[in-house]
Amino acid sequence: MSLPSLPNLPQEIIAEIVTYLPTSSRLSLCLTKKVFKDACVRAIYRHIYLSGWRKIVLCCRSLVGNERAARSVRSISFDVAHFRQCLLLRAFQTLYHTALSCISPTVTSLEILSGTPLLSPCRHTFPALKTFTTTLVLCPLLTSFLSRHPTLTDLILFNNFLSPPLSLPILPNLKSFVGLADVALLLLPSSPIQHAGIAWAHAGQRTKCEQLMRIMKSVVSLIWFSTRLDAELVECLATYLGGLECLCFAGLIPIVGGRDEGLMA
Repeated sequence: MSLPSLPNLPQEIIAEIVTYLPTSSRLSLCLTKKVFKDACVRAIYRHIYLSGWRKIVLCCRSLVGNERAARSVRSISFDVAHFRQCLLLRAFQTLYHTALSCISPTVTSLEILSGTPLLSPCRHTFPALKTFTTTLVLCPLLTSFLSRHPTLTDLILFNNFLSPPLSLPILPNLKSFVGLADVALLLLPSSPIQHAGIAWAHAGQRTKCEQLMRIMKSVVSLIWFSTRLDAELVECLATYLGGLECLCFAGLIPIVGGRDEGLMA
């Protein structure tokens, strides 16, 4: 019995094979047969990293002009840190926002590492979004974005600051959270969180620590980021989070008898 030729294999198998190829090979394979082109386009556009205004403009043009490519996008990383890059990209903001509108129905993961409010993907709604990561400061634009995405299951807020008047929306499907303790105090009471990474900067504030522990009783795995580990914190963890399956400390200098006893990573 003769084995089937590569083009006659099921689409699922071809798609799996393509995932192991480098991008250059995928681009070459696109020029051979339509069956390969479909699988390669899905693999090439599955994750998009937007950085540098020229690359962003080229990518946006290809997405607006190629419906198959736009439907293939599942994950976006946005990183335009340089102010000059943002100014140049503003000239193409209509094209940019049109491209985001084309891909928004299929995106499940969004990462915003830098950028300006005018060019922020937060101005769009992604109906299937599950994972959101950002280094942006919490602001009305960001909280409005969160309120439009109750489907979120994973939320990572790096280097965030929370202004006192700001409130956070209810995220009923949230399963994992990484961020500051102050943000967790507002966000977690309404979310069935199971996995958490908490950045703690309240040494000696036992009341706030106990409050945080009470709303984290459903957590089964915890990473605790802090510069100090004192006896009160250890007691709180032991009292309120006895059901933890996994506990990790990061960036800690444990205090024993009032002296620094070394670095624990």
